[in-house]
Amino acid sequence: SAWMGRLAQRVMHLLTTQTHLGRAYEVDLELRPNGSSGLPVVSTGAFADYQRESAWTWEHQALTRARVVVGSPRMTTLFESLRHEVLTAERDPETLRAEIASMREKMRSHGSKIAAGLWDLKQGAGGLIDVEFLVQHAVLHHAAEHPTVIAYTDVWRQLEALEKAGCWPATSAYALLDVQRAYRSWRHRAMLRGEPMQAAEGDFANERALVTALWQQYLGAPA
Repeated sequence: SAWMGRLAQRVMHLLTTQTHLGRAYEVDLELRPNGSSGLPVVSTGAFADYQRESAWTWEHQALTRARVVVGSPRMTTLFESLRHEVLTAERDPETLRAEIASMREKMRSHGSKIAAGLWDLKQGAGGLIDVEFLVQHAVLHHAAEHPTVIAYTDVWRQLEALEKAGCWPATSAYALLDVQRAYRSWRHRAMLRGEPMQAAEGDFANERALVTALWQQYLGAPA
């Protein structure tokens, strides 16, 4: 309804307004059904139909990170039930791999240019986005057989769940977890200083090499 649409706009304004203490959340409206042309509010039935029948793989990647922030118990139960259903659905492994790798390549080709001698901690090869895509691929790949891997929405606990379920070897899972910690720690310090997410080209050489090797192992082109 029009009233609900206005309410959604008001809530988004409150969440994203920059104050002297920062902002509560960044809201990405591109993640709603039909992107920027979609309605800001849809019924639970319409959302469920979209996720089951029309959503792209990258939208299911986003669903691995999705959690209820606030809402009624009934709405929370409906969302969590749908999330479990969608994420634990059977997927063709090669189609999943190809679509996630293709989406990452599109992001790289549309990324902003970075000055020589610098490396983008978030978008650069071997950076945070690559870590997140690796984990999201693993969650979507294994969730049908091991639904415990979707229990959490953060990368750290998803990695731990993947290792405990036997989906990833402990050496790879905890090595990637160490990389994630190193990246996040550096990012938090940079954010507190108001600096861009750009490190020196030579920084994090070992971490980037590990992420690149895991990417080739799990998401690289098939032999």
